[in-house]
Amino acid sequence: RGKPVYIKFWASWCPSCLAGLEDFEALAAGYEASGEVQVLSIVAPGVNGEMDAEAFATWAKAQELDFTILLDEGARVNTEFGVSAYPTSVFIDENGQVVKTRLGDVAPDELSAMLQSLASGTLA
Repeated sequence: RGKPVYIKFWASWCPSCLAGLEDFEALAAGYEASGEVQVLSIVAPGVNGEMDAEAFATWAKAQELDFTILLDEGARVNTEFGVSAYPTSVFIDENGQVVKTRLGDVAPDELSAMLQSLASGTLA
């Protein structure tokens, strides 16, 4: 609460999503350390071709992923945010308002600039 949030919706079967995971992991670690923006990722197990929660947990551990992955059982959060493709990025301001939604992969430099704008309250 009271802090901007960046959420990446993704899937283990999505080549574009997987290609950006190393950058996402570094980004998440940097913002976790600074505390400027809360960085989260959400996967919907058992939905849209995603493996079930147990298989996903095993897969994620084998990949040695070291960032927050929330499991959206039943894809309720995906539905609430209108996610129709992966990856999807959602940017939420410190007041809990969605200020931007972006479909598709976002280049690391562009994402970094967007998160700086989100942290300063200027993302539109």
